[in-house]
Amino acid sequence: MNKNLTQQQKFNKLLLILVLFTGIMVSCNGNPLPVNTLIYSGPVEVGIDAGKFLPGTDIKYTGIENDKAHFDIGTMPSLKLRGDSVTWSGKFNQNVQGNLSLRLLLFDQSAAHLAGTVKVVVRNAKPVKAVLPEKWAVTYSLPVSYDVKVGQNIPGTTITYDGKSDKGAKIGGVSDYPYRQIADSITWAGHPAADANLKLVMRVIYFTASQLRLAGIATIGVP
Repeated sequence: MNKNLTQQQKFNKLLLILVLFTGIMVSCNGNPLPVNTLIYSGPVEVGIDAGKFLPGTDIKYTGIENDKAHFDIGTMPSLKLRGDSVTWSGKFNQNVQGNLSLRLLLFDQSAAHLAGTVKVVVRNAKPVKAVLPEKWAVTYSLPVSYDVKVGQNIPGTTITYDGKSDKGAKIGGVSDYPYRQIADSITWAGHPAADANLKLVMRVIYFTASQLRLAGIATIGVP
């Protein structure tokens, strides 16, 4: 029992290193963004029920075969052990593209569980505030942080930073009290582009007369 536990701990550490390395490789892409393009990236953990597809992709988990996890990737079968990679890159729709770099954590006859990183690219950004449906076809919740200059929008939203006042940071494009102090929340929901959904929950880290720094969670996806 102790030997098995040690092996499991070693496996978990190895898998964590692999996942973190993958995340570093994704986040180190320093290429400048095209105009009207938004990028969201970070760690994810996903589950796929047997007989179902990983949302938005052509990856299907079918169950166990010869003590291995059986996936159909497109038209090709793929048998995998714990720690093996499961990757996908493609378009969720015309304006939203995804890149998944995952590792198989656990599997049984009913489901497979994977973890790794996701990168979501939204093109042709033209934010519109809207009430979003409860269920989305594809959704990922990812960490974000922004430095917003006076007069600029928070990326992917209709909210602006209007500068510092004696009441706090003045936020434009909100329907409630427009002033925020450090650690106060700023939220937004709508479509950053056509056929894209975004829920943003952020906190003020600090602000000056010329700049607002924010950090929080972006839930990005497609209807």
